[in-house]
Amino acid sequence: MPGKIEARITPQTKAILANNTNGHPAPWEPLRALAKQHGLFLLEDSTEAIGSRYQDKLVGSFGDCSVFDFSQPSALCCGEGGMVVTDDIEIVRLLRNYRQHKLTDRSSL
Repeated sequence: MPGKIEARITPQTKAILANNTNGHPAPWEPLRALAKQHGLFLLEDSTEAIGSRYQDKLVGSFGDCSVFDFSQPSALCCGEGGMVVTDDIEIVRLLRNYRQHKLTDRSSL
C-alpha cells in the first residue's frame, strides 16, 4: 500500500489519510516513514478498529491526528458525531480555533 500512495503524491499533497479497515490496522510504520520523507501529515481513520492494536499500540495513536466516527453503521454508534485525537498541541490549537470559528460564524446558516 505505501508504494501505491507514494505514486500519487504530488506537490499539492498535504497529508496521507489511511484507515484501519474492519478492525485490521494499516501498516503504520511504513506510512509514517513515507509521510516523514515527503513532509506530509499522517491522518488516521480508526472508526472501524476501535480497540485494535498494531505492534502492541492501540489504533488511534499512529497518525498526527486520528478520527473516530460515531454515526451508523460504525462499531461504536452514538447517533451521530465523532472525535479527533492528537498529542500535537499545535494541531489541538488549530482544531479548537476552527471549531470556535464555525460555532460563531452564522453566515452559513
